[in-house]
Amino acid sequence: RPTPGGLVWVAARGEPRPRRSPSHGKQRRRGDAQTSHLPVRSVAPARDNLTHCRFAGVYRGVGFPVRHHERCRRVRGTRIERTAQGSPTNSRVNPWRAVSRISHIKLNKIPVARTMRIFIPETAYHEVFDPLPDGVEIVAEPDVDAEFAVLGLQHAPRLPAFIAALPRLRIVQSLNSGVDWLLPELPDDVEVFNASGVHDAAVAEWVVTALLAMRRRLPQMLELQRRGEWDFNLNDVTATGPSAIGPIDTFEGGTVLILGYGSIGRAVAARLAPFGIRVIGIAGHRRPDAETLDDLPKRLPEADAVVLLLPLTSATEHIVDAGFLARMKSGSILVNAARGRLVDTDALLVALQHQRIRAALDVTDPEPLPQGHPLWQAPGILITPHVAGAVATWRLRAYRFANEQIRRYAQGEPLQNSVPRPKKHPAVEQTTAQNLKKEDS
Repeated sequence: RPTPGGLVWVAARGEPRPRRSPSHGKQRRRGDAQTSHLPVRSVAPARDNLTHCRFAGVYRGVGFPVRHHERCRRVRGTRIERTAQGSPTNSRVNPWRAVSRISHIKLNKIPVARTMRIFIPETAYHEVFDPLPDGVEIVAEPDVDAEFAVLGLQHAPRLPAFIAALPRLRIVQSLNSGVDWLLPELPDDVEVFNASGVHDAAVAEWVVTALLAMRRRLPQMLELQRRGEWDFNLNDVTATGPSAIGPIDTFEGGTVLILGYGSIGRAVAARLAPFGIRVIGIAGHRRPDAETLDDLPKRLPEADAVVLLLPLTSATEHIVDAGFLARMKSGSILVNAARGRLVDTDALLVALQHQRIRAALDVTDPEPLPQGHPLWQAPGILITPHVAGAVATWRLRAYRFANEQIRRYAQGEPLQNSVPRPKKHPAVEQTTAQNLKKEDS
């Protein structure tokens, strides 16, 4: 491409050989070359598909007859920073002398084809990326030239060291949907993409399982089993009084409120539909299938269950506080499959001890929940150790998605699941609704 100061044109095989100088209309004599009135500054690096790298013409610079191709091959694949200084001239020069001059100048050693390095620490999944696109290389250790990294929550303890060793990092593809563990460690100019969609089925299945188990009071029945007790009062046919466990009811005709109505929320709704359950989605923006947080006060009292699938941000932290829990329907179920810090643990303990609501938690605050914490013994609670998405095949699906992202990047296509980077010093406090643009965690 022409640049200020002129350039020497690198011709590929099959290009027409210019018979006349572009700057002068007369026939050039054999063995002569025309110098430009401007100094030569650069030449485009040769590519792999240029099997013959020859200076076969003149474009505002020094031109060389095609018969000198063998002498010109010595500068194939290198960039010439500057070949001439001085005043404008129209004098003719010997092409052999010009080639000799080019071959002795300072050259920038640029690879014929640039290699794009991808940092993926887990070598066990490198085979997922085979065959790699042309010009792409995977490295298992931090490389100063790596511009793309594939990282998961399991790498969080080593994340600061990784980032410090990747000065040219441009893209981070997360293996998880939630990226609150990742964003604070990254420079502002690094783009982040999450794995939204990869964990939909696994998390949705856990949510449905928890809802049905809590509705039918399976955790309390498990306690009866361990004690070897048969509660006749659970069945109204044999009951002689109220059961200590409480009433059992079906979810058919009930209402489930889902906070964070993204891909996981929609997967939950699809699985609840056959049970005849009405689903109300809450998202950051009003949509045909979702309402906003402005509608939350009127929706909480009518919901038989509230499912949390929100991302953790400064605005959503402790969104479930004492006021939120007080507005929930008596006897309803709180399900948290997102982040533990969405819930004020102290407020939740009070609500559970008063037996106003019940809860199923896959995440807690603090996490991991220490031995002896009051939540373990709270009434009406089901706790699992952050396993909603941790099915046996989740990493394979996540790395397959990362493979698709790498191929898009190598081909210059836009990547999916971009995560907006929050401003570190916002001028105006953002509302919770504004922070829900990324709807599922």
